[in-house]
Amino acid sequence: MHTNESINVSTISSVTLSVQVFRAGPVLSAGNGHDLITWVEQILIHGPSHLVIDGQELKFLDIAGVGALASALARVRRASSRLSLHNMPFQAQMVLRLADMHHLFDPYAGALSELEDG
Repeated sequence: MHTNESINVSTISSVTLSVQVFRAGPVLSAGNGHDLITWVEQILIHGPSHLVIDGQELKFLDIAGVGALASALARVRRASSRLSLHNMPFQAQMVLRLADMHHLFDPYAGALSELEDG
């Protein structure tokens, strides 16, 4: 299960991007990777955005989950948007390193708690 929220943020290249947050559940794998892709596609329909995947609840990421992240990243880049990772646990970070994908994702440094207050 995941939730998503949004907030308007700073201007990037003279375009204000809204931050859209995907709060990953405890597992990101073949069983639910399509949820991430569907969410990305639904957000990008509305134009450029800064998408953030919050991994605070994530306990397990496998290669199918990495594939979902890669597919999401490709869609985001084609839409001239941004994709960042936030609160990724050690296990997920190590899987991304083993897949040599850790350098493809920007870390999100903002406070996601702002989204909960609004």
